[in-house]
Amino acid sequence: MQESERWPTEQALYSDASATPQTRVSQTAAVEAGSAMAGERLSLWAKLLYGAPNLAFGATAIPILINMPKFYADVVAVPLAYLAIAIASTRCLDAIIDPSIGLLSDRTRSRWGRRRPYIFAGAPLGGLAFWALMSPPVYLRGFGGVIWFTVTSMLCSFFLTITLLPHSALGAELSLDYGERNSLFGAREGFGVLGTIVAAAAPGFLMQRLGWGDRAVFSRLGLVFMIALVALCWLMVLVVRERPEFSEPLPNPLVPGIRRALRNRPFRILLASYVAYTIGAGMGPILLPFFIAYVLQPAHPALWLSITLLAYLGIGFLFIPVGVFTARRYGKLPTLTVCYLVGISAQLLIFLLVGKGDTDRYLLLVGMAATAFGASGFLPPSMQAEVIDYDELHTGRRREAQYAGFWSILPKLAAIPGAVLPIALLAYSATFLTRRKDPK
Repeated sequence: MQESERWPTEQALYSDASATPQTRVSQTAAVEAGSAMAGERLSLWAKLLYGAPNLAFGATAIPILINMPKFYADVVAVPLAYLAIAIASTRCLDAIIDPSIGLLSDRTRSRWGRRRPYIFAGAPLGGLAFWALMSPPVYLRGFGGVIWFTVTSMLCSFFLTITLLPHSALGAELSLDYGERNSLFGAREGFGVLGTIVAAAAPGFLMQRLGWGDRAVFSRLGLVFMIALVALCWLMVLVVRERPEFSEPLPNPLVPGIRRALRNRPFRILLASYVAYTIGAGMGPILLPFFIAYVLQPAHPALWLSITLLAYLGIGFLFIPVGVFTARRYGKLPTLTVCYLVGISAQLLIFLLVGKGDTDRYLLLVGMAATAFGASGFLPPSMQAEVIDYDELHTGRRREAQYAGFWSILPKLAAIPGAVLPIALLAYSATFLTRRKDPK
């Protein structure tokens, strides 16, 4: 299929019978602007500068999703049931604030643009909240620890959303070319994977090589990641420019905008598939440290956690160019479908075939899952950018951040059971086993 055949046609532009004459004029202008910019090419420097902040975003994701629940449970002595409630509260806050931030960013008019002011302001605040999450005071235990975890994780989520959501929306504006978006979002995903590799390897390495304790390791890593987040975001803000033509029309209000998004059939299909994938994918990171420690049972669980993450992320990083080539050759949807099938199959095989001491088999299946990881990370936002173009054809409006915010609502709501149920079940299992050992 030729790239031009994947773009919505002008006939599709007029398929919406409800469009007003004024809207049709805006739609025609959108088609003409899109046609003019569809063949453009971004420089490698622009792609790298845009993708670089994702190095820090990826580095913060691993501790938040994987390390902190177990750290607060084992070191800060926070009961698992309290952790489950705190994680659920943070995810609910995410789902509430995302569409509001998206709408606010779309409606912002400043000489800096619609996206860059939020990235500039949110990066240092999000970095400070992340450092606080990674550095709980030594004297906090139990209930005090869960209060600290809840407050800092909510602040971290809020300010990182202020930074990350406009950054995601900016990517959909930088190019309207089908192939360029693959490489642009592929570069962003590559930086994200590199950040997660650093975050995955660093704790185990520092504990084994330097003999640092958990508190020292996570506090110092939190400081380093905070500095990286601010530096990379501010560099991008200072160098990368937004397109002024996308800021001219105002977006729809929030509720009509949601209705308009739900009438967008490609968006509904893409969102539904992403939500289904998120429900299962949310359980893996939280359960991974517990699975390695209590099911695989290697001699050094912390080191094996780093080895697992390095293998998964490293192979995933190497397969990102393969995903870019495959999507360009065979299309984004077939490539994403195959990635989902490979990832799901690998996870099922790990559950069915891996037990105590099966380290070789475990790493082999982790490598299988990793081959699909890179492409499944950058293809959904790349496809979402085409969905936004399709929306502009029918409405004459550019609403990248509003779509990005709404895009994150259902996946984050779906991620709540994926993140909370494993912790809750672990808490119930621990209580049940304790009662069986000591009936009194």
